[in-house]
Amino acid sequence: MTCAQLNQLGIVDGCITEDSDVFLFGAKTVYRNFNVCAGKTNTIHRYEMAQIEESTLNLTREKLIVFALLAGCDYGGGVRDVGKEKAVKLLHSWPSDGDVLQRLQDWRTPDNELDRVACYKNLKRPVHCRKCDHLGTISSHSLDGCYLCHTCDCYDKKSSSWRPCLCQWHKRNKEYATKSLEINIRKKACTDPEFPNKEIIEAFLHPEPGFTDDSLKISWTRPSYDNIKVIGLLCYLWCDDVASIYLQAFLHEHLYWEDDRINKKKVLMKRLFRHQSYLQKS
Repeated sequence: MTCAQLNQLGIVDGCITEDSDVFLFGAKTVYRNFNVCAGKTNTIHRYEMAQIEESTLNLTREKLIVFALLAGCDYGGGVRDVGKEKAVKLLHSWPSDGDVLQRLQDWRTPDNELDRVACYKNLKRPVHCRKCDHLGTISSHSLDGCYLCHTCDCYDKKSSSWRPCLCQWHKRNKEYATKSLEINIRKKACTDPEFPNKEIIEAFLHPEPGFTDDSLKISWTRPSYDNIKVIGLLCYLWCDDVASIYLQAFLHEHLYWEDDRINKKKVLMKRLFRHQSYLQKS
């Protein structure tokens, strides 16, 4: 995924692709919906990794890799019955400062904490007062008082004086409720002996470079406006009669090129999507 690496290094402005996996390879800026044809509404969609991390999605690159392993990607079908919503909900339930990839791999470790919590599902509930939901019966509370309500006339849950029960059953039931989604997904995921696939994780984190340090000798000259247009016509099926207008709008609105740059009236030392030699080969 050479383009993603170049974008990660700051050598190119972004990646033009419909493949969202490019973020998992390290891309910072992605342009989608790059097809253009006369008579249609054509809108380029620009996605920034920084905005994805800072938005309500709160998904870092590592979390996106976990998301791909759970919900599926080009390199695997994901976990059975785990779609996008469940995967995102699980990631949001994890601490924001934790190592999510390590947590996923720890699902395979013996005596995992989730095994202990999973046992709480079938714990027998002790007798609780039907009014205040604290240990004991309503009759015993009316005689001896409730240890949490501090009165013989128990508070119900709607009262401002009511406090939640502190018994072990309630504590364990609450802990199970907070981790039940992870327990269920883990159970399904571990039916696959290769989950989580370390080769896929490694491919995302450390992709094979499409270039070497010796071969990456870049010198910036005047970008070839015509070659960019040719790539659009061949690779993105642009219609020739609107390609020029579309390309000028893109360069102006997304890469902030001034009109004189678009019209090639100046020699530019400007980063572009690809190295000049790549454009010439195309």
